[in-house]
Amino acid sequence: MQRIITKWLGPLSIKRKLILVTMISSGIALFAACLTFISIELIQYRRTLLREVAILTQIIGNNSTAALIFNDEESANEILSALVYEKNVIFVGLYTSNRLFAAYARDEHIGPPPFLEREQNGHWDEGAGLNMIRPVTFHDEEIGRIFLQYDLSVITNRLVQYAVIVFGVFLVAAAIALFITQKLQRTISGPILHLSQIANRVSDKKDYSVRAEKGYNDELGQLIDRFNEMLFQIQERDRTLVQYQEELENRVLERTEALQQEILERERAEKEKEGIQAQLLHAQKMEAVGILAGGIAHDFNNLLTGIQGCTEMVMLENEISDPVFDDLRQIQMAVERAADLTRQLLLFSRKQPMAFTSLDFNKVLEDLIKMLHRLIGEDISINTHYERRLWPIRADQGTLQQVVMNLTVNARDAMPQGGTFTISTKNIILDEESCTMPNARPGRFIRISFEDTGAGMDEETLKRIFEPFYTTKGLGKGTGLGLSVVYGIVQEHEGWVEVTSQPGKGSRFDVFLPALDSRSEYTIRTRQTRLNLFHGNGERILVVEDEKNVRDFLARAMTRYGYDVTLASSVKEALMIYKKEEGRFDLLFSDVVLPDGNGVYLVDSIASHNPDIRVILCSGYTDHKSQWPLIQERGYLFLSKPFVLATLLEALSETFKSK
Repeated sequence: MQRIITKWLGPLSIKRKLILVTMISSGIALFAACLTFISIELIQYRRTLLREVAILTQIIGNNSTAALIFNDEESANEILSALVYEKNVIFVGLYTSNRLFAAYARDEHIGPPPFLEREQNGHWDEGAGLNMIRPVTFHDEEIGRIFLQYDLSVITNRLVQYAVIVFGVFLVAAAIALFITQKLQRTISGPILHLSQIANRVSDKKDYSVRAEKGYNDELGQLIDRFNEMLFQIQERDRTLVQYQEELENRVLERTEALQQEILERERAEKEKEGIQAQLLHAQKMEAVGILAGGIAHDFNNLLTGIQGCTEMVMLENEISDPVFDDLRQIQMAVERAADLTRQLLLFSRKQPMAFTSLDFNKVLEDLIKMLHRLIGEDISINTHYERRLWPIRADQGTLQQVVMNLTVNARDAMPQGGTFTISTKNIILDEESCTMPNARPGRFIRISFEDTGAGMDEETLKRIFEPFYTTKGLGKGTGLGLSVVYGIVQEHEGWVEVTSQPGKGSRFDVFLPALDSRSEYTIRTRQTRLNLFHGNGERILVVEDEKNVRDFLARAMTRYGYDVTLASSVKEALMIYKKEEGRFDLLFSDVVLPDGNGVYLVDSIASHNPDIRVILCSGYTDHKSQWPLIQERGYLFLSKPFVLATLLEALSETFKSK
């Protein structure tokens, strides 16, 4: 194809070549655009027509419903005869019980279609017409069917109209394009012809002093400039060759230096890659240890729930003066210490769900201080200074404990030779002038300060301490995630962290958290729970728990306080019991993690039959197995194991009062 075009255009002058190429290109583009426009317009018109036919069929069906119901053929024919004004409707037939009930035909010789099958609902093209069948329904029951045949010759007519219009536009546009091309080609062919004349003169007479005249600063003008420059360079070729040689040597030297720099950069990148891989491996190891700790904590929580519950049940049956009461109290205290241990394991595993409550942060620090002493070592002393009446905050206790632990570990690593670590709390009111940090804002806050006497940090380190995986510790001694986790947790609590440090003078981390207003609904109060206030009234409860000791405790406790309890150990057994009892339960109390499924699935299965059933879920897991995000989203009441008897009874009482 290219050879044919080249052979055809070759003998022509550049002037005629420009005219022909421009006209052919414009004609093809214009033809393609017109063809595209016609195609799109016809497709849209057909869709619109199909939509109008469907609406027309629906209107006829709606108007004919009464006639079909009362078997009034005369009324039906009257309704169909109104279609005489729809010139494109060829035939309309109204059928009932597979017979023609009423009909309209544009021409008398057009007869009804053959017997209509049930599966013929829809539309199809046949010749120059569109056929459409729709059912006529009354109260969702089919009482008849409509067959409508529509003349599509209107599309052909429109196509002819478009073709005439496009052909006319094409001719006018071609004439205009030819006129404009003839005028404009001179601006291109003129400079080229002039340049050709100058080149012939230089070639024939070897006159390198002649110069071509430039008309415009376009590509042709640039070509003329290069031609003139070429003539000048021929005269100065020896000097230019020397300059090129010097430039080549300089470029070789520069490239050599660049390659050396690239090699150094690659070596540095490889070292950083090895460091990041080591940090990732260490983080994976810590994640594995965390998963193991979470699993151990889950097993302990199940055991402790049974021990705690049974101990409380026995204590209720004995007077305080009874000698055995002190022994039971010792068991309860041991369980509380064990529960504290599992809480610390869960804190280490970083699997606790976020649960915002009103907190006294002084109490949080007091609960952690023993663990911090073991964590930080004997060669570092811990000093504490607490605000006497520290304002309450709305926070998640578990993640704030993680903040304290991470900052404590960071201080420990900064004091390898020992030192002093000081934790203090203070109520702070900030105004506009006091807000010098980027994230600071006016308001009431508590400030928790963590100060060490360690090595300190320079300005460059301070800029990067909150970056993930950034660490100044040796290989394998840190993940680089501790302070980034602190930053993220504090931001989740709508607070910020301020850091001050100097090399050799230690570091200080100030954590600012918004305080609750005294009128807030989140007030700190001590509840003296009186168990008798939570006595049931014979409500039926389905308890699903796979751990036998926990299941027995729940049965005894709920039965003792006036509830009718039925026990199950798996999802399958619970569903069988629910079906057998015909759903006569007021509340479902289920563990989330069960041998053959999970509690959320069980709730969905039962709620599909009884949407109003009350739900309480519990679990010793705090990772993804506990389905915590889904439980929060649905608003189910959740008890984290181990829980005490008062918590259980209060949860039952509040659940029954809520509906």
